[in-house]
Amino acid sequence: MLLGRYDAIPIDSWALTVVSKEWHAGARVGPADVEAAFARWGQWKGLAFWFWEYSSG
Repeated sequence: MLLGRYDAIPIDSWALTVVSKEWHAGARVGPADVEAAFARWGQWKGLAFWFWEYSSG
């Protein structure tokens, strides 16, 4: 998390890929989809993103 800010998700190609596989069955996603996947954690969504146990397959 950038400079200790946990309210933001570092959205890059890796983030798009893992959210696509984890929540959208591999369909193409955008930054808004990544944000939506972690919105329920509010100000802590960056930590939730960082510590999420993504499936390896």
